[in-house]
Amino acid sequence: MDHNATYTHQIDTSRFQNGFCTETAAKNAQVATRRAAQVAAAKVMIERLCETWPRCFYLYQKRRRPLKIGVRLDIIALRPDIDGRELGIALRIYTSNYCYLKACCRAGVDRVGLGGEPAGTVSASEAANAAASLAARNAKRQAKKNTAPVITAGPKRLSLDDLRAAAARRRPQMKTPVSTEANPGVL
Repeated sequence: MDHNATYTHQIDTSRFQNGFCTETAAKNAQVATRRAAQVAAAKVMIERLCETWPRCFYLYQKRRRPLKIGVRLDIIALRPDIDGRELGIALRIYTSNYCYLKACCRAGVDRVGLGGEPAGTVSASEAANAAASLAARNAKRQAKKNTAPVITAGPKRLSLDDLRAAAARRRPQMKTPVSTEANPGVL
């Protein structure tokens, strides 16, 4: 094997545009589109849950209360026509809501079942997890707020006196009139 031989590797440049891989960009766009579709389907699912079990699920976010642990299995048992994956996504969105987490921050708060009846309480560790989630969310929001571009004021607006002074500086210096007494030969 010749150690001095140079290794040539050709890169398929058709996959790259402006230094970025077009395949990766296309995949990222597909993922974003799929997520948007999942969120839209989850919101429809949450509306269906609110219509079916109005004492358990609420569209109005400030009314949301901690759900019974295992409520997903209860829903699937009562409504086998509901897709389990879509239900899981919808419940994840429902339970990650700010107001829901805030309701879960207090230990000892009653959880509700599908009929609105008490079905257990929020434990201290669950309350601590909810508080940690809220704290992380608030820290992320604060960091984003602190890194926002600061808009500085533009240059000071000029007053009328400043404009007049600038105009006077731009005007050509007027030559002093030549007196005829200094130059007797000029009439």
